[in-house]
Amino acid sequence: MQEALGCLIARAAVRLGGRDTAARAAAALRDARTEHAGAACGMLTLGPVATYLDEAEACAGTG
Repeated sequence: MQEALGCLIARAAVRLGGRDTAARAAAALRDARTEHAGAACGMLTLGPVATYLDEAEACAGTG
């Protein structure tokens, strides 16, 4: 669930233009790039972490 929360934070940061928050979210998500957010819990999935990571890095100017 940590990756799912990180993805939600990344998406909110991108939508609101929060570069610092997007950078922190991207840093937290990098190791999970190949995973699906939330899939391990069986309750929900937000899709590939890489999608959210790419958006957050672009917003933060680090991607």
